[in-house]
Amino acid sequence: MEPSIRIKPEFRAELWKLLQAQNARILKKASDRFFSELEEAIENYHKKIIEERSYRDSYEALRDLFKLIEKTPEETSKIRRKFIALPTFAREAVIQRATWRRNEFFVNSDPTWENLSYWAENCRDDELVDKLPILIASGRALSFGQIRENGERSAPHVEPMVLGRVGHLHRPDIDWYKPHSEAKGGRPPKEAADNLLGTFGLLWLEATGHAPDKKRGVKTPFVRAAEALLTYVGITNPGRTVKRFWEALAFHKARESQVPRDWDHDINPGP
Repeated sequence: MEPSIRIKPEFRAELWKLLQAQNARILKKASDRFFSELEEAIENYHKKIIEERSYRDSYEALRDLFKLIEKTPEETSKIRRKFIALPTFAREAVIQRATWRRNEFFVNSDPTWENLSYWAENCRDDELVDKLPILIASGRALSFGQIRENGERSAPHVEPMVLGRVGHLHRPDIDWYKPHSEAKGGRPPKEAADNLLGTFGLLWLEATGHAPDKKRGVKTPFVRAAEALLTYVGITNPGRTVKRFWEALAFHKARESQVPRDWDHDINPGP
C-alpha cells in the first residue's frame, strides 16, 4: 500500500540538492526510491505520535482515577464519572484486565466497555471502591516523597503500575533506581522522532552510498537534511534529536562484537 503522505515539492527539491551535495552522481532511480520510502517513514512517524499521545493521556487518566479512589473513596459519583470518561486506549486496557480477572466481574459473558460501564454506574459503592483499582493497576510500588525546598522529604505514598509503568516514583533507598527526571519508565521518550531519524539515516546510506557523517564546526549534507526533515514534520528542536542519533551510533560502535570467536575464526581463519 502506498503512503497517503506526499512530500511537498519545495521540500523534495531541498532534499534533492543535499543528496547531490553528498553524491553528485546519484541516480534518479535511487532518489525515487529514497523519496518513496521517506514518505512511508513520515507516515509511520505521524501514526506513532498519535499512539504516544494516546498512551500518555491514558496513563495519566488511569493514574488520576486510582489516586482519587485512594484519597477520597467516598466520592463515588466523581469516581464513576471519571471511569466512564476514560480515553479509548485506557478503556482497551481496562477491558483486557477485566478479561484476565473475569471471574471477579463477569462469569457468564465477555467483558466489553458497555457492560463495564453499566457495572461501574450501578454497582454498590463499596464494590466500586474495592474492585475498580484491580481494573486500573497491575501492581503497586512505595514511592518516597519529593524533597521540599527546606530539605525535608514529603510523606511516602503508593504509586500504581499502570499500562506496565510505575511513574512519579522516587526511591533513593534503591541503588539501581534513577530519579524520575532521568528514568521515567514505560515507553522510551521521543521514540517516534528517534525511529524516523534512524530510518532516514539508512535511506541516506542506500541512496548516496555514504554513511551519515558529521564534522566539527561544519554542517554536513546529512546533518542539514536531517534537521530539515525533523523541522518539516513539526519537531521544534531538531538538534536534540540529531544529538541522540549520534549518541546511539557511538554506543553501538563501542559495543563488543556479538559474533562468537570460534564462528568468526571458521569464516576468517588465521594463519
